[in-house]
Amino acid sequence: MTTRRARPGLGAPHLQEAKVATRQEAKVATRQEAKAATRQEAKAATRQALLAAAAAELEGRGFAAVSVADIAARAGVATGTFYVHFPTKEAVADELLAGFSERLAERLAGLLLAPGDLEPKVRRAATAFLAECEGERAMLGAYLERARGGLDERALRDGVNPPAQRLFAAALQGLGVPAEELELAVHALLALWMRVALRHVWGEGSSRARAASVLTKLTLGAARALVTEPRRPARARPAQEKEP
Repeated sequence: MTTRRARPGLGAPHLQEAKVATRQEAKVATRQEAKAATRQEAKAATRQALLAAAAAELEGRGFAAVSVADIAARAGVATGTFYVHFPTKEAVADELLAGFSERLAERLAGLLLAPGDLEPKVRRAATAFLAECEGERAMLGAYLERARGGLDERALRDGVNPPAQRLFAAALQGLGVPAEELELAVHALLALWMRVALRHVWGEGSSRARAASVLTKLTLGAARALVTEPRRPARARPAQEKEP
């Protein structure tokens, strides 16, 4: 009877050693992944702390009066740590404004794009918009100061509130506003709503109901004009006289 020889490297001791090595490598990889996850969580927490600190500073003192050092101190980190997360004070303000715009557009979308008659939908959306602006005076102030401090050409051309632009575009498209007029109409209505909100929040004698009524009338008037405006026929070119 012939006895088979075990191939080298596959005996029980070698298999045991391989299993041990594999377990050790898995433990090392798990520890490294845990450390990486912890670092990412800590970094995200620091970023959120800086955003919260910046929001508090803006609300209390305004954009122009707040420095990077003020934001870092309130967040409990070194000034250098601020620059790990944001390049400038303007960058952190812009992120706060972007978050405010997203939340506002999400709330208004549920009102403006809901089924039903147009007039009450616009009125409810305008009322909610003004209420949000009243509660976010600091964000409106930061927006004004950012604009006053200078925006680049692209921001001036394309606007600084993409979520609201998408919302208004969807609403106007649903009404049948022609595609060639949609972009200009969106920017015009956004400017109108923001201007009325600023006047309402910092002006005198303008109740929320009255401001919402004005916004509703102007918005409906513009939308109806865009949808029902008669198209002028193209002017025919005069026939050229034939040479004799």
